[in-house]
Amino acid sequence: MEVRRKRGRPSAKKQLDIKVLLESALKLFARQGFEGFRLGSLAQELGIANSLLNYYFENKEDLWKQSLSYGFRNMEEKLTDVFRNFKDLDGIPLLKVLMRQFVYSVAEFPEYFEVFNREMSVKSDRAKWIMDNLLLPFQEKVDQLYLKEQENGKIKKVPIPNLSLITLGASQMFFVYRYFIQTKYGFDPFNKDEIEKHADTVVDVIFNGIIERN
Repeated sequence: MEVRRKRGRPSAKKQLDIKVLLESALKLFARQGFEGFRLGSLAQELGIANSLLNYYFENKEDLWKQSLSYGFRNMEEKLTDVFRNFKDLDGIPLLKVLMRQFVYSVAEFPEYFEVFNREMSVKSDRAKWIMDNLLLPFQEKVDQLYLKEQENGKIKKVPIPNLSLITLGASQMFFVYRYFIQTKYGFDPFNKDEIEKHADTVVDVIFNGIIERN
């Protein structure tokens, strides 16, 4: 993971593990929001000097962008692996595998989606940056897969915006609402077996519905 650095060397002796830093930043942005986030809080959590963060990142917005880009790239790489490893699949089977991997990615990086949901709820410069740099290029690929299967008569002609957001919500809210799940239903949605069960459920309900067919 490459991060832009300023010239010279950081004054602090401790070097940064960029992967750990970006994952920690994502968690803090998810908990505190952009406005509530403080670089000093991240530095304290990582046990490093503020000056070291200033060496690697221009400001809080730069860190926010790089941490979101990190989370998105990890998800995108895993979905790209699906195309590479299942290149003989297309149509509905490919959509099912992609949807399953998307659930796994949400479970691995729930903080990314918490930040994403927070920012996309209102119009802002940060929301526009997400749209232009992360969301739109990826979403266009997904929309085209759905449209192709609609044209082939394989899935109902549900409006693409509705279909995409139904899929997005079904995949992620199970993990974003961790406290609710633990309190109401008494289990941790991040348990390995529960993640697998949720992936099975999302794929089954999206493609087969909830009505029993005799």
